[in-house]
Amino acid sequence: MKILRLLTAPAAVLALTAGTVTTAAAAPARPALNDVVLLGPASNGQTVQVHTGDVVQLDLPPYRDRTVTWLSSVPATAVPSVLPQTSGSTDPDGTTHATFSAAAAGTGDLTWVWRCAFPDHGSACPPFVYYLRTTIVVS
Repeated sequence: MKILRLLTAPAAVLALTAGTVTTAAAAPARPALNDVVLLGPASNGQTVQVHTGDVVQLDLPPYRDRTVTWLSSVPATAVPSVLPQTSGSTDPDGTTHATFSAAAAGTGDLTWVWRCAFPDHGSACPPFVYYLRTTIVVS
């Protein structure tokens, strides 16, 4: 009988402890921070899925072709109610940046233009520009 009491007492303590740990683990967790989705030139033509509250950042460094260097315009949003632009800038080295907030569920495009900026000596800029687009789906 004494042995049975000695064995059941530790089992009861373990059960209480396990219950306490489980209760603590079941407490509401802190909300997760919103994600920052980084995009670049390779996102052209892509569809990217994000969540409401996420931040979409597009960074576009200069692109060097065989005889010219291409610079990007600051990307813009086609649907400001879904993806309002929160910032846009160009660095001294020609890299452009734009940040958008995924404000509401929906679909919107981010667009930008590559223009020839610096032809090599003896070369000329081509008479065209590149129009690029990334589709962002916010859910």
